[in-house]
Amino acid sequence: MSEPRERVTSGADVIREYCQRQGYHDFVVDDGLDYLIPRWEGVVQEVVNGYDAMDLEYLNDMDVRHIIEAVWPLASDAQRGTYERRLNDADRRLLAVTEPVPECIWGVRNEAEQGYTRERDWYYYRVPKVKGPNW
Repeated sequence: MSEPRERVTSGADVIREYCQRQGYHDFVVDDGLDYLIPRWEGVVQEVVNGYDAMDLEYLNDMDVRHIIEAVWPLASDAQRGTYERRLNDADRRLLAVTEPVPECIWGVRNEAEQGYTRERDWYYYRVPKVKGPNW
């Protein structure tokens, strides 16, 4: 008689379960990094082009990077191998077209409640150098 096999859970499954528990939108839950990385690249391109959305939308767009930060340790080696270069490239591009600000863009209260730090959550401490008229 053979012993029962343990279920092997992929990085995508672990990320899906995490995103479900967090209550993220279905497209984040269903596609995980396959959605988040291209979305982050798109956000960065918007900032490169001269961000024309309102500041509240910018906060939500930076949340994409925060979700990536949260799920990255849950990703499989294969997923990290697929996306690491793209993520690093997008991050470098964002750093080039943003400037640091003295306080967290979510505000001091949210910073304290959520435990944001300038080192780990660097994207919450930067704003576009070029802002559109709706900013």
